[in-house]
Amino acid sequence: MTKATKPNDISDAVAHKHGVVIGYEVAKNAKKLALGDDLQSQAAQFAKLVTYIRAVRAADANATAVLTTHDMRGVQRFHRLFVAPAQVPRLSIIVVPSFALMAPLRRRFSV
Repeated sequence: MTKATKPNDISDAVAHKHGVVIGYEVAKNAKKLALGDDLQSQAAQFAKLVTYIRAVRAADANATAVLTTHDMRGVQRFHRLFVAPAQVPRLSIIVVPSFALMAPLRRRFSV
């Protein structure tokens, strides 16, 4: 099973091999569990961000590493991670418009 495997394919395979019919949502959840894409896996990956930030700061004490989260019903959710080395030859700021505004640019400039 890979990320490209569709839940319907999983459902068909289970029906063929075991003679049990499972629904789309059950197959989708089974895929998440099999690929480690469940909430516990995501929480474990989120916890590694703090270790990553410590490693960045240990390598360069003057580096900027900012992790921002937002609170969703009492649970801290990942929002953004910004990392920049202390020595930057030229600071440039890139403003990214919203997705809806980028659609005309994509057509015009083939981005």
